[in-house]
Amino acid sequence: TGGSSDYSKLQLEEGPVATLVEIYATRMDESKVHLPSFLKKLEALAQFAARTVPGKNIFNPAEVREGLGLDNEGEIVTAPGFSVSGKMDVRGQQHLTIKGNIQYPEGVKVRFENAAGGKLGVYNANSAHFFTLPATVPLPANCANVIMTTKGGGYSDYTSIQVEYGEVSTETEPFRLVVATQDVDLRPFLPMSELEEQYVRKTKPGKNILDKSKIKEGRAVTPTGDLVNNAAYSSIETDVRDFKVLTYSGNMENARFARVRFQDAQNQKISVFNPEDQQITALPFSFPLPDGCTSIVVNTKNDGASDYDTLQLEAGTTATEHEDYHLVAASQDVDLSKKVDKDDPTLVKADRPGTNLIKVTDIREGLAVDNEGNIIAVGSYSIYRTPEDAIEENEIYTLQGEMTYPEAVKIRFEGPGQTFLGIWNAYSSKFLSLPASFPTPPGCVSVVINTKTGGSSDYSKL
Repeated sequence: TGGSSDYSKLQLEEGPVATLVEIYATRMDESKVHLPSFLKKLEALAQFAARTVPGKNIFNPAEVREGLGLDNEGEIVTAPGFSVSGKMDVRGQQHLTIKGNIQYPEGVKVRFENAAGGKLGVYNANSAHFFTLPATVPLPANCANVIMTTKGGGYSDYTSIQVEYGEVSTETEPFRLVVATQDVDLRPFLPMSELEEQYVRKTKPGKNILDKSKIKEGRAVTPTGDLVNNAAYSSIETDVRDFKVLTYSGNMENARFARVRFQDAQNQKISVFNPEDQQITALPFSFPLPDGCTSIVVNTKNDGASDYDTLQLEAGTTATEHEDYHLVAASQDVDLSKKVDKDDPTLVKADRPGTNLIKVTDIREGLAVDNEGNIIAVGSYSIYRTPEDAIEENEIYTLQGEMTYPEAVKIRFEGPGQTFLGIWNAYSSKFLSLPASFPTPPGCVSVVINTKTGGSSDYSKL
């Protein structure tokens, strides 16, 4: 249609709001990182993972106990020819779905347990609920773990058994331990200084948000919440805008004087915790943050001795094992494209775009999407196809950028294998300017968009 596009300002992103334009970059997959493929299991646990959890399939064949079974009361009993699983964590779930090659599946039973291991009930006693697999099991309130019959007086192929969350049976995956991204500590892999300089958009404190290097000696919070000079005290100011409740722990004499000053975004006092020295008798103690609180000042020494190396401020109402203050990077804020080759699956499970889904080097000149959604040859146009699975179905995405005749932009929706699903903005029926948002249809895994509607573009800045 004639015109130009400034590729340096084009951005396609998830959501209905156009945000600050970013350069295309791949990042660590935000769902799960399978570290055993990168390191031996022991190294993964020791160096990178705060904890591991099962992947999709929570049934571990290695934990099967032969010669035991579940009776119709849900008790674990001696039963030759039967077997039972290990405990499977189901906290926070409402349903499980079981599948696999088990002779006499009507003999499968599921024992429900609370967090203390107490029995809550049994499912499929006397084959009352199912005779075949797959079968879905509703979980009772407060159920923390389940134990399941895995062989019912016959043969079972343990490698075929899958127990997964939800009400739908999906393709079987072998049991494996994965690491939730919030539990990945990248410091052993890359020094934080290197991370900060090259790979990280932002960092935040780990579990312990109290940075002892910022403690101010001779400064105290008074009973009224004022800040005064007092040589026998010390205090620290800490950002708390991401929290609702904090717990303070460590070794401190005269802990009853451990007051907390709550501050707003302008560092003005909102209120004070423990003003009468009666709410606290010892550490640890927990305190809620008032509305509008963005930072606190807390006494770290109170007319006595304090061991700064033991002090910890953490989220929640429970004091946990002490960790030194350190900066961590949330996975969505780590850009590993400079460190890990995009085709190397050792650390990155999948090559996943960041905020901006448009990769300049993959723009194809001389092609366009027409009003029927066909890809045709047009000399003054260009198109971009997102990687498959970069787009989610039934979501809103936003396209922005400087482009002459943006009304000529069309968006082709595709399913797996580039199957055509539909067209958006045919005959300029949906938008005439950018930024513009569009919904993806069911089954959509990628889109093809016009990235130039005639003229020139600066690819180097996209």
